[in-house]
Amino acid sequence: MTAVIYTRVSSEEQLANNSLGQQGRDCRAYCEREGVPVEELFVERAESAKTMERPSLLKMIAYCERHRRSVTHVVVRDVSRLTRSQRDFLNLQALFEAMGITVRSATERFDDTATGNFIRNILAATAQFDNDAKAENTKARMKAAAERGEPQHRAPIGYVDARTRPPTYERDPERADLVTELFRRYSTGRYSLREACDYINAAGLRTLKSKKLSVQSARSLLRRRTYLGRVVVPKWGVDVKGNFEPLTDEETFTKVQAVLEERGYAKAPKRRANPAFPLTGLVLCGRCGVPLSGSSPNGRSRRYSYYQCRNSCAGVRCGQEALHGLFAELLRCLQPRPGYLRLFRAIVLDVWNERRSEAVRARRLLDDKIAGVRRRKDVLHDRYLEGKVHQADYEQQNARLAKDVALASIERDQLADEETDVEGLLDFGVHMLASAERMWMQFDPDQKRQFQGLLFPEGLPFDGSAFGTAKTSPVFSYLRSVSDTESKMASPRRFELRLPA
Repeated sequence: MTAVIYTRVSSEEQLANNSLGQQGRDCRAYCEREGVPVEELFVERAESAKTMERPSLLKMIAYCERHRRSVTHVVVRDVSRLTRSQRDFLNLQALFEAMGITVRSATERFDDTATGNFIRNILAATAQFDNDAKAENTKARMKAAAERGEPQHRAPIGYVDARTRPPTYERDPERADLVTELFRRYSTGRYSLREACDYINAAGLRTLKSKKLSVQSARSLLRRRTYLGRVVVPKWGVDVKGNFEPLTDEETFTKVQAVLEERGYAKAPKRRANPAFPLTGLVLCGRCGVPLSGSSPNGRSRRYSYYQCRNSCAGVRCGQEALHGLFAELLRCLQPRPGYLRLFRAIVLDVWNERRSEAVRARRLLDDKIAGVRRRKDVLHDRYLEGKVHQADYEQQNARLAKDVALASIERDQLADEETDVEGLLDFGVHMLASAERMWMQFDPDQKRQFQGLLFPEGLPFDGSAFGTAKTSPVFSYLRSVSDTESKMASPRRFELRLPA
């Protein structure tokens, strides 16, 4: 009978205040009082209890699994050191119980009785409540500070973080004037963004990582309302005057935004794809592999709509109606024969029903196993009360039977019956495959793109006159395996489609 100790702190600051050492001493004192030797110590440094993906925690679980014959206790100073999530605590407790290991707290008294389990769960819930309350309070304090004009982020270029309370920004003596000059110069409209950026870089402006300012970074900088001396936190709806001085004025900032918008640099909402070109992004240039884009340039008497390669190779160009017609013909050629679809549906439904029947049989066997183990536990308990089994033998056998029940229950839960309308899904899928061309023609632009992505997940090469080899949806490979037993479905030479093996 031995114990492993787990200690944890959640921040670098706590590493310096000897919290880990005190936790270890409290746990060792508990083990000494209980007469349980300590076999191993696992220390978690600066890791949050919000996640289970903690290096030392995972190492401890693996260690307990390897040494389950000797380890009987996992000892922590308090439940919150193990986790601050009640759900995670219950999962960990079940995992350790399945190994025959008990979780104990050095400073919180509970045992394995019904009352002890109740107290333990209350402590876990309290730890989670404390963590959630701290998170809410922190967010509320940060929002209130932002509304008072106190910055909530690291100082951007042109400012430095002041070591004061409340926090604020101070002018960066090396960068502030250069940022002001960038705003002034670009607001005149006489310089391109590249020219303004090159001028400021030549004047000595460097980023916080000591690199030259790129055009993309300059564009982002010129859009930041922080340089108006304002605190802006969109997720909280905060846009107020800050407790620091601006690096540009409102008039200059407004002119800069107008120039950016005029030159197409202003941040705009994401544009929806052009509904006239639903194959954009699906059809690929047969020479360079770049997706074709659609456009409608003006001709002498009307507009002409084309799909064409955006790359410099300019290898592929096809009229909009012509490409749509070729794609519709491709879908028509992909449609399996009705007989194959009926056979496919029957096979899938048969396999599904067989697997469900196997799961039902497995659940029944596990139910019988669990009931049998529980009967053995009852018999063992009765024999112990009658004095026919020694206490040490009783505790050992009872723990083993409890572990068997826990493992069998977990296995049974994993076989939970799924309420899935498989027949309905199959009917819809068969209908979709049997009428792919007609459905594509009737879909709206967004539905067309989703449907195309389902059929051709890796795109569709096109050389300007015909589609090339394409990887289709896995369902076609299943249909091929069904149809190959009766007939060889040769793809039309024009399309040369290769169904996946």
